[in-house]
Amino acid sequence: GDSTEKPTEASTPTPTADPAQEAQDEAFEAIKGMHKSFDDVAKDGWKDLSPLDDYAKGDVADAEKEFGAQYKEKGQFGTGETVLSDYKATDVDVKEKSVDAKVCVDTTKVKLHNSDGSDVKVKAQIPLKAVKTYTVEFDQVKDKWMVVKYDSAGDEPC
Repeated sequence: GDSTEKPTEASTPTPTADPAQEAQDEAFEAIKGMHKSFDDVAKDGWKDLSPLDDYAKGDVADAEKEFGAQYKEKGQFGTGETVLSDYKATDVDVKEKSVDAKVCVDTTKVKLHNSDGSDVKVKAQIPLKAVKTYTVEFDQVKDKWMVVKYDSAGDEPC
């Protein structure tokens, strides 16, 4: 019996060196998820709005559903992907599990269409590529980070 086998190490995840960085990363994942779920629901003509509750809650989820319901009533659908860049956490509270952040949100590739596929001419009241602000908090019940505040107007172009 040759016993040169090394004992197997316990497979405990390596703790993140910085809980604040982990919070920022999780918050950004929630922001990306929120935009992706909206883009995905739009492609299906907003028929099923429930995925919008996966990354946003409260007023943010309600506002997304209101927009979706308006487009759905008109038989409209969306195409394209929202592109996020220049993510920057502006306030991280590890104890309260809350992150405020700014992100460059680029919706220039997102289009709205009528049921026949023709483009809906949208008068942009806000820049299609602008810095938006978010508050993301850890939801104990869902056991995940959720967007709870979203300034969709945008501060300045990016």
